[in-house]
Amino acid sequence: MISNDTVDELLQSAELALECGAFTEARVYLKKAMLRDGHRAEPYYWMSEFCEARGEIREVLHYYCRALDACPTFQSARKALFRLKQLASGTGV
Repeated sequence: MISNDTVDELLQSAELALECGAFTEARVYLKKAMLRDGHRAEPYYWMSEFCEARGEIREVLHYYCRALDACPTFQSARKALFRLKQLASGTGV
């Protein structure tokens, strides 16, 4: 079944799913948004935020970097990576 949802509609659906605690559905909407347009940073950024809240650190770094690959000037992802680097250097990791 092919969905004709736009990236913005998929992001909105992901946000609503998160608000309802439907984490699996939120992840699916974010993945669909990434597939719909791999040049948009927002789905990758939101997925990294989702993964960070769940403690999935490897995925967090992956998706923040993918957000920057999609849009090197995406400041939210850049700031988040900087924050994570500061945390890592502060703990000796």
